Amino acid sequence: MEHVKPEEFDSKVLSSNKKSVVLFYATWCPYCANFKPTFESAKIEKANKFGSIIDEDENPLWDRFNIQAVPTMIVFENGKIISRKDAKKSIGLTKSDMDSIVSELS
Repeated sequence: MEHVKPEEFDSKVLSSNKKSVVLFYATWCPYCANFKPTFESAKIEKANKFGSIIDEDENPLWDRFNIQAVPTMIVFENGKIISRKDAKKSIGLTKSDMDSIVSELS
């Protein structure tokens, strides 16, 4: 997995010819800490997909993509959002959310 900086986002994610799964998370968030290992072990890159992580709510990409809760996963293809999973209150995201995103990648 790669940590993507705001200035790299358009070239690495939106311009990619691969489907890209982006995880928005924050280091202070316990739900993010629980979910991040699930995201990192999802074998996204082996499926010729690109997995990246956007850290911290100070990041301007949070406003750009209206991130209201973390963790949030967004799948991009050809510069457009094709799928999104936002954290559920008091739960965050789960392995079944990750499995759902992975199944959409094929």
